[in-house]
Amino acid sequence: MTDCVVTMTASAYYPRQSEPHQKFDKSISSVAGDFRHLAPVVVMAALREAGTTVCRPVDRFELDLPEQAHGRLTALLGRLGAVVVEAAGSLGYIRLAGHLPSARVPDLASRLPDLAGGEGVLTTRFDHHAPVTDDEPPVRRRRGPDPADRDAWFRDVPR
Repeated sequence: MTDCVVTMTASAYYPRQSEPHQKFDKSISSVAGDFRHLAPVVVMAALREAGTTVCRPVDRFELDLPEQAHGRLTALLGRLGAVVVEAAGSLGYIRLAGHLPSARVPDLASRLPDLAGGEGVLTTRFDHHAPVTDDEPPVRRRRGPDPADRDAWFRDVPR
């Protein structure tokens, strides 16, 4: 999740000490760490309620290549999930421009020299984020308990 701002609009502290002037007992009162441990659970609940969409970065690419490599490279672009939006040719060369998921750029760059006979030129730059259209969005391996599973979270996060 990037470019997200979370604003806390209210909070409260209710000490549960039974007698005045008694020593502080962490086990029966809230401490700052309790609020820090609760924040991931609240953010996960808010994301679920908001109906967020998983997006991925997409690069704009421009690819100059010899005409004889056009078919092979167009097929590769299709397999990599690219969308060609412009194609123009002159003097034995073709320029393709379009969008390609950023994670696939290294695949294209590594295969380009062989497919274009060393004459291909690829330039890319970040363009936008787009919703993931695959059946399953990418998932990062989690370190520690999942804040979406409240029971596991509060069992495994120390107090």
